[in-house]
Amino acid sequence: MVKFTEIYFIPIILPLIACLIHLVCAPKKRVDLGARFSSYLMGSGLIITLFCLKFRPVQPPLFGFLATQLSWLLAALILFMSWIVQRFSIRYMHGDLYFSRFFTLLNGLTASLLCFVFSNHIFIFLLSLGISYIFLVRLIVHKSAWKASKESGVVALNYLGCSFALIAGALCFLAYQTGSHSLSLIFENTKHLSKWSLLLASIPLFIGALILSAAFPFHKWLLSSLNAPTPISAFMHAGLVNGGGILLIRFFPIYRELPALMEILILCGLVNTIVGTFWKLIQSDIKRLLACSTMAQMGFVFMQIGLGLFPAAIAHLCWHGMFKSYLFLHAKHGSKKTANIRKMKLF
Repeated sequence: MVKFTEIYFIPIILPLIACLIHLVCAPKKRVDLGARFSSYLMGSGLIITLFCLKFRPVQPPLFGFLATQLSWLLAALILFMSWIVQRFSIRYMHGDLYFSRFFTLLNGLTASLLCFVFSNHIFIFLLSLGISYIFLVRLIVHKSAWKASKESGVVALNYLGCSFALIAGALCFLAYQTGSHSLSLIFENTKHLSKWSLLLASIPLFIGALILSAAFPFHKWLLSSLNAPTPISAFMHAGLVNGGGILLIRFFPIYRELPALMEILILCGLVNTIVGTFWKLIQSDIKRLLACSTMAQMGFVFMQIGLGLFPAAIAHLCWHGMFKSYLFLHAKHGSKKTANIRKMKLF
């Protein structure tokens, strides 16, 4: 019987191949062909991921990676949204001076996010998360000559840099306390840690996840990032912003011994839901309206996680990511379009 222990490397490799294609096509002025081919690669990776989700949901650890049902589901979401955004961007970004660089960074962001969801070693986990931050900031600063875009990148870099430092500090502390660099082993050994050790690790992880999801009062970077091209906003709201919720779900074994922190998470979710909904109602710009809606929806996710409703939280993240990306790709500035979206009761 053929073994498929290495099959979860294929979805990660395909975006990297797409990056190489753009590097080759850019000097030869065949960027449109390269963009189409890279979108086909994302579609192929999506088919492979869906197959594995159905027939091979769990794979043994290998080279610091671990495939679970949650990993395959999130990988399918990332590849699906990357495929949709790339197909949309072929025409949206046509004629742009930085067309090839845009697709190269987008494929790099896709590959790093896939590494993030499959990682089981803290070094790979932190490396993929940090690279994702760098690619996202570079995509936000699509045209550095534009002052507003450059300032948005600086704001995002400051906030995401703080998030990365907090998460890295917490993981290094857990690795030191448990004597393991494997996330699965760390989760197994956390039951032997003292309450104070769990608290010292949980608080930085908690704050880092809130910053990553642009929760209040860390929402400034998300609103500022709207200067990025619309496809990036669509992919970001379905990918990296959801990462805060995924981070809290993956590290639940650390929080389950701290019920007070779960109650704080419910309260933070309630505040974000109220603030995001209120700000959404007073926005006149469609992209800011959608960003405030994301704040409200992430608040709902935080409350679900705080209540222990993890399947509901995962489903909420997936459906919200796809729906919100659709709204961003469909959005156009104008009162008529804004009024039509306001009538939709789904967000």
